[in-house]
Amino acid sequence: MIEQDTSPELDANDLEDFFAEQMRWASLQLPLRDVAQAVPELVEDLSRFEVSSSVSLLSGLLTEPDYQSTVLRLELLIFLAFVYARGEDQPGLEDAARWFEIIGESHASCGEDPAEDVFVTLVTDSRENFLMLEGRWESAGFYTQCMLDLLAGMPDAINFNRLRNEVR
Repeated sequence: MIEQDTSPELDANDLEDFFAEQMRWASLQLPLRDVAQAVPELVEDLSRFEVSSSVSLLSGLLTEPDYQSTVLRLELLIFLAFVYARGEDQPGLEDAARWFEIIGESHASCGEDPAEDVFVTLVTDSRENFLMLEGRWESAGFYTQCMLDLLAGMPDAINFNRLRNEVR
């Protein structure tokens, strides 16, 4: 007796669609409304809380090295809090933990991977040194240093000095 293969046939188009959807979620190029539609319970929960304290709490988590590999989720949470938090309640760490768990159940974590870059990098100008959080942006310190060097080479004129001071 010959056994029939009953496993579903792999369709290349379905596989391409799957990877395309994963890539949409792996970047911040995804429209925020798509994220909000994927996590309606999170949006509803956020709406009870005050925007400034919610964004501040979540932003503070970006400075914690233990969360370096989850920056994508944290940034999405910050964006969602900025848009949807319109209440008066003050959030606590237990609220942030709940939000983090909810967004983690969506596709938001598919773009995360173990941290491979430095957490903090040094950039300098002629007056002082700055420690900069790299976040999820590749070579952020290198490109920031290039911009600071470009600004330092501009003429000593009032408009250029104003620009340099604003960047600092």
